[in-house]
Amino acid sequence: MFPVLAFAIFCGLLAQNTQGYASPQAIVNLGPEMLQRLISHRLDSQALVGRLQNLPLQSILQGGSGGLLGLGNLPVLGGLVDGLLGNILGVKIRNIELLRLDIRLDEVAKHIIVTVPADVEIEINLPLNLGRLLHVKLYLDIQVAVRILTDPVSGHVKLVVGNCHNNPGHLRITLLNKKGPLLQTVNNLLRAVTDILEKTVPHLLQKELCPLVNMLLEDVLNLLQGSSSSYVHGDMIQLRPSSTSLRNGVMQIGYEGTVRLPGGQNYIVPSGTAPLPHAPLGDAPMNMLLSDHLLSAMLRAFLTPRAINIHSPQEGGIRALQVSYGAPVLALTVGRIEVKQNIDVKVYSGRHLFTVRATVTSLGAVSVAGGSLRLTLHLEGIDNLSLINSSVGNFDVQHLTGAISHLVSAFLLPHQNHLLAEGFPLPLVQQLGVDHLNAAPGQNALLLFAPPLAS
Repeated sequence: MFPVLAFAIFCGLLAQNTQGYASPQAIVNLGPEMLQRLISHRLDSQALVGRLQNLPLQSILQGGSGGLLGLGNLPVLGGLVDGLLGNILGVKIRNIELLRLDIRLDEVAKHIIVTVPADVEIEINLPLNLGRLLHVKLYLDIQVAVRILTDPVSGHVKLVVGNCHNNPGHLRITLLNKKGPLLQTVNNLLRAVTDILEKTVPHLLQKELCPLVNMLLEDVLNLLQGSSSSYVHGDMIQLRPSSTSLRNGVMQIGYEGTVRLPGGQNYIVPSGTAPLPHAPLGDAPMNMLLSDHLLSAMLRAFLTPRAINIHSPQEGGIRALQVSYGAPVLALTVGRIEVKQNIDVKVYSGRHLFTVRATVTSLGAVSVAGGSLRLTLHLEGIDNLSLINSSVGNFDVQHLTGAISHLVSAFLLPHQNHLLAEGFPLPLVQQLGVDHLNAAPGQNALLLFAPPLAS
């Protein structure tokens, strides 16, 4: 399965590296559907509805038409409407429905347009002779532009919340109950209500709702621009956003990797063997590319060179073994994650008998759960056996291939897989609410992609 999928994604893709700064070690691609989900999940609907409930609509309507309705030539009718507006008994917001967010990516202007649509149903309490209640529905669009600003020197990018306003072309007002006495007067009253609301609601929304919407979006932007860090045996591996762009209807965030060593020095993970390729989303709402160099840094942080001791209960034979392993070397090819390690096996029976060196080749299986990437190693083979030293004379170490394979499978790899089980947190995955990512190894890069979102 993996080779076919990886070929479909990686073969024929041109490497993209047009920036003047180092190519990233990780790239996250987010489609509009995933951005909509992220913002919706973090949007405090109750707070928005609460602000809408508290809009001072009654005092605004009771302020009168102000001569804006063209009724100046009909003073009696104009006075009647103003009188009705001034004698409104009450304005009640019966229902507020926040509709599905709309996300639009403007690649030319480098803007992300976020639209929060809402339906607000209003009940206006009139004097008895006009049928008592006037039901009106407002269709609102609160629109915010998020700008992408790039530092011309470093190339680093910052997301900034721009202007928030009600889209004036989308404000519509509808009379829900169109029957009742004095319908002409009600229609004129509706014209007055409509005119007043059209001139005041945009300002009200900008004053009352925009600060809240901006605050919520700032929270989302901080999340998108946040770093992912993991402490592994005293070393901190950090992925920090280094670039953001809009391309082909997708928001793309690039990350650079650093390793902070126990002594406090920072080691910057070099760019991969080749720039990360462009990976179209297809049906996936998001995907992620990790370079071979980044994965190697992660692996080496988990599997620092060390020795493990194994005691044997055999009488008169081998009493103890010590297996030392060096830094792992990772290679990514299409459909395959390969890890090679040199090991030294020291054999004791009261005294040191001999030391054998070998190269262990393992295949890696990737899983992503709980927002963390985990690599599990499975033995593929043992080769390059050589006798380093011996107190029992020379012998053909090839006869030990089976015994060393058993030693690696039964002791070394379970020990290393236990260390790797801690996992490395990936940027944004947990915050996006993605429970699972599929993996497709490619040439010098690992592709992780989310299944389609449930409708």
